[in-house]
Amino acid sequence: MALMLLYKILAFLLNTAVGILVGALLLRIYMQGMRLSFSNPLGQLVLGFTDWLLLPLRKRHSALRPKGRWDWVALFIALLLCIVKVALLRAMLQPWSLSASVVQGFFELATSAAGLAVAVVLAYVVLSWIAPQHWLHSLLARLCAPLLQPLQRRLPTLGGIDFAPMLAVMALYIVLMVLEHIETEILVRYLPLP
Repeated sequence: MALMLLYKILAFLLNTAVGILVGALLLRIYMQGMRLSFSNPLGQLVLGFTDWLLLPLRKRHSALRPKGRWDWVALFIALLLCIVKVALLRAMLQPWSLSASVVQGFFELATSAAGLAVAVVLAYVVLSWIAPQHWLHSLLARLCAPLLQPLQRRLPTLGGIDFAPMLAVMALYIVLMVLEHIETEILVRYLPLP
């Protein structure tokens, strides 16, 4: 009983720490890919959460510096963090395999990305209601644009209401369900526990 409580506490702490760090890495990758400035408070927060992990690597190895639009090293580190988290949690409870941890880590990263997209869209919607002039609203609008603009071009606005964010969130939740199904199928069918 006490061991299960300890596991729950450790799992909560590990999920929280890795979730925040992976979310910050994904936001950094996306902001850089969208060529958004990091001089705003959100950008500074993202850099504060991720620089301690990325900068020492980049100082030692110039090949790890971002080249081009996307920061592939940050994405690899986010994936590695997800794999390590899954492996640690699995190892605490049961026998585990590296291949299953890699598969689960990949799906954990994809789920984190979809969850982050949901959070960004919801934050954009809430700020559009309560503080549309706030700097964060315009930043979130730019982050949401690739997801919302194609929907906004195809959907009519009824009574001045934009339904694109609602449809985008619904689509992202469907993506999350599909990812969960595929992960379960792979783990059960192809990578059973040893």
